[in-house]
Amino acid sequence: MRLEDFLQQSSPELDSRTRVSHAFQIARQIESLKSNWLANAFDDGVNEALADYIARGLLIPITAQDCKALEPMQYEREQALDFYRRGGPRNKGLFYRVVRDEPSASQGVAVLFGSKRIHIGLFPIKVADGVVGLADSRINDFAIFIASQRYDFEHHHGINTVFPSQGFVSWSETLDEEIEELANFETSRTKDVIRGLVDHALKQTKGQR
Repeated sequence: MRLEDFLQQSSPELDSRTRVSHAFQIARQIESLKSNWLANAFDDGVNEALADYIARGLLIPITAQDCKALEPMQYEREQALDFYRRGGPRNKGLFYRVVRDEPSASQGVAVLFGSKRIHIGLFPIKVADGVVGLADSRINDFAIFIASQRYDFEHHHGINTVFPSQGFVSWSETLDEEIEELANFETSRTKDVIRGLVDHALKQTKGQR
């Protein structure tokens, strides 16, 4: 059904005039709604999706104090709320360290938004005395499968021009497309991809022990 047909259709629950009124209200507020969905996904959704890995000691959040190289990219709520405004902040995210028996060579998990896209991926790190540094190594492209759906993790030129590690590989989608998923994060493919990526990284870790 076309949107125009939907708006002009009346039902016992909602007449056409009310539908049109709601449509104009949504249009006026859509930028604010999308900003809230983005902020809520990064404030609560991502951390809740990874809470069980963190509780089991398999992931450790990387803060600005842990890694100076990532400090400019550390996410704060106001940045997501400002994203859809002209000139709002870009290239902000959440970062986690995959725990390994040998921490000197490890991987980090990143969930971030660039200028137009969301990126979920891995980057090489090294850890010494609790301080996280970015390694010079490169992670090869790979794919994971979730419910028979393939997700490709690749090097993307745009984000790799600003990400402080050239080894960053990610699955990426435009925010205009993915914001519908972020609006219902708990049942979103975004959540599935994040958890699927962590499971992939942990399987690699086990293979190296």
